[in-house]
Amino acid sequence: HTGSISYISDQGTGALRLLSNQFRIRNADNNEQIANFTQNGSVELYYDNSLKFETTGAGATVYGTTQTQQLNVTGVSTFASDVSFSDDVKALFGDGSDLEIYHDGGNASYIRDVGTGNLNIDSTGGNIQIRVNTNESAIVAKQDGAVDLYYDNSKKLATTSGGVTVTGTVTADGLSLGDSEYAYFGADNDLQIYHTGSISYISDQGTGALRL
Repeated sequence: HTGSISYISDQGTGALRLLSNQFRIRNADNNEQIANFTQNGSVELYYDNSLKFETTGAGATVYGTTQTQQLNVTGVSTFASDVSFSDDVKALFGDGSDLEIYHDGGNASYIRDVGTGNLNIDSTGGNIQIRVNTNESAIVAKQDGAVDLYYDNSKKLATTSGGVTVTGTVTADGLSLGDSEYAYFGADNDLQIYHTGSISYISDQGTGALRL
């Protein structure tokens, strides 16, 4: 003891071993836990008598916020609450950090594939939905079914087994059909317009008149 600090000091070349089935470190008044070490059990670390870190058979449990410059984990990690990332701090995936998820601190959030492969969004249990304002559909991809496109939460285009169905008016810079490809009009395709490669036709296949 120096007069202000007490020491247990091993000055040799070997290890200093403290042998006990259970080892407790407590404050001077013996009313607060600092650290507990249990044979065949956990190591517990405390802050102000509150448990903050505990080893388990599967790894370790942290109670509260963890701040670290770098964290390398081997094995499965389970989070029972939120994981928070600051602005411009990325969650990186892959040996080459190929996938990035982050928020830039301004107005944009990113899911970015910076690797050489594809960015795949897969769903085996249901549909894939892209929404805005949490409740307005923008794109809905249905399993074994249609892909729907929306405007202001109103469906405007849907793929079908035979092509696409458009709800509303189609505005296009141009429409090109190949030889012997038909433009149909009427519920029963009564009016047909097409070109065979040598002859052009306006053909009325219905029971009414063709009026020009």
